[in-house]
Amino acid sequence: MGILSADTSFEAERVQVEILKRLGPDGRLHQLSEATLFNWALVRSGTSLSRSYERWLGQPHPAPPEGEPSPMDPVATPLVAAARLQALGVPYVVGGSYASSIHGEPRATRDCDFLIELTCDNAVALVEAFEDEFYVSRAAVEEALELRRSFNLIHLSSGFKLDMFVSQGRDYDRERIKRGLEIRIDGQAINVSSAEDTIVSKLEWYQLSPTDQQWRDVLGVLLVQGESLDLGYLRFWSRELGLTGLLEKAFKETEVS
Repeated sequence: MGILSADTSFEAERVQVEILKRLGPDGRLHQLSEATLFNWALVRSGTSLSRSYERWLGQPHPAPPEGEPSPMDPVATPLVAAARLQALGVPYVVGGSYASSIHGEPRATRDCDFLIELTCDNAVALVEAFEDEFYVSRAAVEEALELRRSFNLIHLSSGFKLDMFVSQGRDYDRERIKRGLEIRIDGQAINVSSAEDTIVSKLEWYQLSPTDQQWRDVLGVLLVQGESLDLGYLRFWSRELGLTGLLEKAFKETEVS
């Protein structure tokens, strides 16, 4: 039985992990994209467009396009958002399953998570920068800013969703954004949470709402990144955020120490 999956032998899983290491960030992101597009094709097959959107988004599309949607692109849409945030001067990093796929085991996802530093001064500009191609609710942005929560951007022509998490203003949030890694895709830059911060943030989500998938994401990053991880950084922020027990459990399961 492997570490990530009960139906994979330890030896086979070790081969898989070595392949993922050789693929590098671009290759692992490509695998996420392929898996996500395959899932969309399954959702879309034999189902009305409105029902497909409802199943994909977990809610009806707030502004469905007329006619057939444009092809969904799990890479191009986050790149568009990254470029606009950069132009606005809004600090950000991509997190969630995108970050864990880039650093660890790729998997399908239905959205892309951004952690952003939003202020009253740039909130209006953000709405105006996105409303041409995305559904964005000004009221939802204002509420997210006030309550330090998330709001959604939905690409109007394809239905792909971006979740924008407003920084809570914690020291850790600022550190996570500052340590974001710039990767280039088709010549365009996008900032992604570091491997260490991906693990810490995934552990936070797991602590709030434990799921097998969140835990597997953590283990995947640990297995793929291995000796390259800054264990001191991981232990420091896990202690600060009350995650030490979970981190040490993950270390034990992956034999990282």
